[in-house]
Amino acid sequence: MNVGSQIGRPTGTVTFLFTDVEGSTGLWEREPDGMQVALAAHDDIMRTVIESFGGVVFSTAGDSFSAAFSTPAQALDAATALQVQLSVQQWPTSVPIRVRMGVHSGTAQERDENYFGPVLNRAARLMAAAHGGQVVVSNATAQLVDRGGLVDLDEHLLKDLVAPERVWQLGSASHPAIRSLQRRLHNLPVQRAELIGRTTEINEIAGLVRQHRLVSMLGIGGTGKTRLALAVAAEVVEDFGDGVWFVNLVPVSAGEERPEVIANAAGLRLTSGSRLEQLAAVLAGRETLFVLDNCEHLTEPVADLIDALLETTGAQFLVTSREPLDLPDEWPLRVPTLAVEESFTAPAVALFNRAAARAGAVLSEDDLPLAVAVCRHLDGLPLALELAGAQLRSLTLAELASRLDRRFELLETSRRGRRQRQASLLVVLEDTWMSLNAPEEELLRQLAAFAGSFDLDAVEAAASDLAPRGLLRAFRGLTDRSLVTSDNDGRHRLLETVKLFAQRHWADPDALGDYWERHTQWALRVRSYSVMLPDLKDGASVSG
Repeated sequence: MNVGSQIGRPTGTVTFLFTDVEGSTGLWEREPDGMQVALAAHDDIMRTVIESFGGVVFSTAGDSFSAAFSTPAQALDAATALQVQLSVQQWPTSVPIRVRMGVHSGTAQERDENYFGPVLNRAARLMAAAHGGQVVVSNATAQLVDRGGLVDLDEHLLKDLVAPERVWQLGSASHPAIRSLQRRLHNLPVQRAELIGRTTEINEIAGLVRQHRLVSMLGIGGTGKTRLALAVAAEVVEDFGDGVWFVNLVPVSAGEERPEVIANAAGLRLTSGSRLEQLAAVLAGRETLFVLDNCEHLTEPVADLIDALLETTGAQFLVTSREPLDLPDEWPLRVPTLAVEESFTAPAVALFNRAAARAGAVLSEDDLPLAVAVCRHLDGLPLALELAGAQLRSLTLAELASRLDRRFELLETSRRGRRQRQASLLVVLEDTWMSLNAPEEELLRQLAAFAGSFDLDAVEAAASDLAPRGLLRAFRGLTDRSLVTSDNDGRHRLLETVKLFAQRHWADPDALGDYWERHTQWALRVRSYSVMLPDLKDGASVSG
């Protein structure tokens, strides 16, 4: 609930205080009546104390409070007073209500009397690392105050995975080590940039991982599946006592021993004999999550391996791929592109704007309509947005927008070597094209002629040279690889980037056969039918 319209809401450099009740879910399950009374008292204490120190409560959710202060001293004084008030309160529950708190300072994005952006994410992560009764403080805040009342807890890697954060504790009370990734078994790489616009997906996929043993994240290359999978893995790392292990399958060849690759990622040693049997024996009884990244070139062998380990161990798997594994335990989830809206805070526009800023381009509100248009033409595809923003190092925004029909030549990076696989849109899509069989290639060419969305009847009419069974199989293959996207109303379409790529393969007339004539005749029949529709209200019939 947003409640941040009060007069005097801090702006500019703001210090944020985030709080929540530790263990509240269990208390609600065991003592719902007591928790209802306790939370009413908790809310009253939180709001009264925060406002008495000049803070503004701008968001509440469940038992969590988010407050903004003009100065870090106000926020720290409020946090101290809150912990005192909460500690002396008589609670109706069997155990006292204990609140964890995080304090961080910075300049947040502002819209509609509310705050957004990385500063708030950092405050939330700090709070999540704390224990009940503890107040943890970011280094940014500590640098702005007298650190005499702060205890240095050293550097810690928090769940956002951008960079380690030096964390301080307010007061000298004794608490367990904070909940940072250093204390967990994992090999998750540090991400050097904030993941923009994926909060909903992180929470949704993390929920699926907690419910299902095999979750597949599916999407065409450039959707950002790897970054999203790492963020999800960091979110659930505390749920797996024996570790969360990231396995990059890109360099793995078809003949390589995949059980050994997985074992190496988790630091497990396999000896001679059946590698699969040894891996299964080592993993038996362990609470382990493996993140298998980029499975598309090893779909069948990876599926066989996962199938065997699901059968014989308690291991769980989060997989990224361009197509599903088709296992009975699999819970597939399509990773969407980023949403495009008329705002610099919209996920796609924010990512494009960040890439532009790195290239030295400063976009103003006057640039917003054209920036939004660029993001729409690029389908909100993260890789395309990053590459497009980088082009503003040498192009103006207008020059970039006018050249998007040549995006495959334009949107590439000069960087080579280990990142060449994602160096351009063309490389990514050509890799997918190589995985298609002949009917799938032909159908994709034909679908690229549709100006907008289409239904399956239109596909069957315009691609009538394919036998019905073969057409449906090819259509499913394109859908499995996310080359065709679908909505809930039976309509399908190609992303503009995919459509332009498929049209590049129109150059060979032998591959098209008589498609042009058939598609033209289909379009004329549809147009003729739509022209006659107004006559139906007079009782006329449709013929021909």
